Parts: sequence; C-alpha cells; structure tokens
Amino acid sequence: MLLTTFLGGLWAVAVTDFIQFVVLTAAILLLLPLSIAKAGGIGTLLSSFSESFLRLTTPEYGWGYVLSLVFMYALAWSSINWSLIQRYYCVPRERDALKVGGLVVLLYVIGPPLMFFPAMAARQFLPNLDDAGHVYPLLCTVLLPPGIMGLAVAAMFAATMSTLSSDYNVCASVLTNDVYRRLFRPRASERELVVVGRTLTVVVGLSALGVGWALSSGKAENLFRVMVSLFSIATAPVAIPMLLGLSTRKVSNTAALAGFLTGTAAGLALFYLSRQPSFSYFGVTWDAAGSQIIWRTLTIKMETAQFYATCLGTLIGTGLGMLLSSTTSSEQVQIDLFMQRLKTPIGLLPEDQMVTGESAFSPYPVASLSVAAIGGLMLLLMPFLGLGNVTAWLNGGLGLFFLLAGIGVYYKSRRVGTIPEPK
Repeated sequence: MLLTTFLGGLWAVAVTDFIQFVVLTAAILLLLPLSIAKAGGIGTLLSSFSESFLRLTTPEYGWGYVLSLVFMYALAWSSINWSLIQRYYCVPRERDALKVGGLVVLLYVIGPPLMFFPAMAARQFLPNLDDAGHVYPLLCTVLLPPGIMGLAVAAMFAATMSTLSSDYNVCASVLTNDVYRRLFRPRASERELVVVGRTLTVVVGLSALGVGWALSSGKAENLFRVMVSLFSIATAPVAIPMLLGLSTRKVSNTAALAGFLTGTAAGLALFYLSRQPSFSYFGVTWDAAGSQIIWRTLTIKMETAQFYATCLGTLIGTGLGMLLSSTTSSEQVQIDLFMQRLKTPIGLLPEDQMVTGESAFSPYPVASLSVAAIGGLMLLLMPFLGLGNVTAWLNGGLGLFFLLAGIGVYYKSRRVGTIPEPK
C-alpha cells in the first residue's frame, strides 16, 4: 500500500480505493443475507433485540454527546478532511463534483445498516462474543467457505488500506506544496516536487505505522477516546478560521493564526486536565473514572467539553485578531485573487485546461478491468463451493455482475475516449 502510494500518487490512490470499495462491497453483500438467515430471518432478528439495544443513546453517551460528535464531524468533513476534499477537485467538471457529493450522501445513508446488520445478527449465533472488534472475523469463519473467506479478509484489509493510502497521499501533498515549495523552494521544478512528494509519502507512512504500533497495546475504548480527543482538539482551530476565510474577506493572516493558537491552547489545556486524577474546585468536579465534568446537575463528557472549548477559544482568538489587526495590501490582493478563483467553476481555471482533451488520463480502463478480474476470480471459485450451496450462488451472482459491469464500463470508456473539454 505504501509502495503503491509512493509510486502512483493520487491516481493510484483513487483507483485502488475504488477497487478496494468493490471488494468490501462484495464481502458485505455476501455476509448480510447469510448472517440474517443464520439468525432465523429478519423478523426473528428484530424481535430478539431488547428495548435498550435499539436505543440510539446510552447513559454514558447521551444526545448531547451524539449531537456534538455529529457537529464536529460535519465541521471537519466540510473543511479539514483533506483526503475527501481531494476527491472533489480531481474531477473534470463542476457538475461532476456535485455528483460525487450526492453519491457520498447516498452511500452514507445505505452503507451503515448494511455493515451493522451482520454484526447485530451475530449476537444470535455467537453468544460468547467477548470483543466486538472480533465479530467480522468470526462471522467469516462461521458463514463462509475458505475461498470466499479470503475475499472477506481482503475486504477487511481494503477498508483500512483505503483510508491510510488516502491520508498518506494528501499529507505528503500538503507538505510538498504548502510547506516545501511555498516556504523553501518556490521555484522548484516538477521533477523535484515529485521526488520530495514521494519521499514525504514514505516519511508520513512510516510515522503513522510507528504511532499505530505505539498505541496498539491500548484497549479499543481507550484508543477511541484518545482519537476523539485529539480530533476534537484539531478540528475547530483549523476549520473555523478556514470557513470564516471562505465566507468573508476580513479575516487576516494574523487573525487566523490567533484563532488557531487560542483554540489549540484551550484544547490542550483540557486534554492535560483529562490525564489528571479526580478533583473538585468551585463546585466543578472532574470525574476521571467517567471521563466527565460535573457541575451541579450538568454532566458533560470530556471529549465534548474539549470540542466546545476549542470552538469558543478559536472564535475569541479570531475575533480579537480581526479587531486588533487588519489585512495588508498584499494580503488583500491574495484574498481577492483567491475569491475570484473560488467563484470559477472546476475545469475553467488555466491549470485545468492543461489536463483536458488529449492529455487527460482516465482511470476507467484500469478500474473496470480490475473489477472484471475480481468477478472472474469469484466465478472461478464456483466449482470448489458446490452448486447446492447458497453461498456459492450468491458468490456466482456477484461475480457475474462484477464481470459484466467491468467489461461494459471498459468498452464504454474506450468508445468515449478522453475527457471532453469543459463548456
């Protein structure tokens, strides 16, 4: 995965992400009906759930925590989730970016139930499941024959690899263009930037592996808490100044930097507090065991407090920066140029014109042939699964669909040819 990202850059990441999505989808579509049938059917499964199991909240994670988490992710995904944002501007036209957004919304609506139902059904025939993180591997061993189980294992790896490869690429891209070229080598050649980008891809990948290895000894819940805490600290200080900069011309560099520093300082202060033992001052109690702050009848999780503290600190810092400093003439020129480019649809910028027509590269042939190959491999497993096996017929149906879809998209892409010029 790291080698693929190192050699191929964004195109390699985009193509492999799509192929990994196909593999993951195939595994989910196989496990979903098999797990429900094993549990006795959808009616038996739904009737077996207790009232507390179907509740959307728990005493520990109430609506306040859930809504705060939704707001935090909405803020992050609209501003600082670089790997997702990168997908929107690698399309040739403005309307294509809108299609991407609509498809993402659709997949996020129908995707989670398809992923959760097999794990929920497993409660019926895997009663001694101690660690919920092991549910999918155990489902594969119970429901799938060896050949298909290999596909499911590949899908589990694909889910992680897709996220990591995207993050490796986008972090290396930001470090190359926004740090190396802007601060150190403004006149660097394209060849030099490619070398630096590949080097930074390896550095980012190895750093992520090191951090993951260091955290691997912790419990899943503790890792989740650390992830949410660090994410909540970083989200608002980066997102709020950027969103303000997109909506108004009055945010100067100084104001944005002040907001980032004050918001980060507030988050780090509460993160340090979360590592301390329980104490109580001025009627406010810090409950270390429950990781929550208590004031009279109000109880708030530390992750939620960190997020709102960073939001408030960032807004205060940015506001003070706007009051105490104004944009310079050079900054105003940059802001005006940026706003003008922001109003220009995707595909109409000068650099966009350089990658359309004959020079445009389409990923459809590679991706479609890969999907067809996956379908062919699934069909090759049919003789080993037995024709009287329901799993075999599900596998064969999916394999045939992928094979025909891949071949169809390949020939269509050959007829269409290069990406047309934007109009």
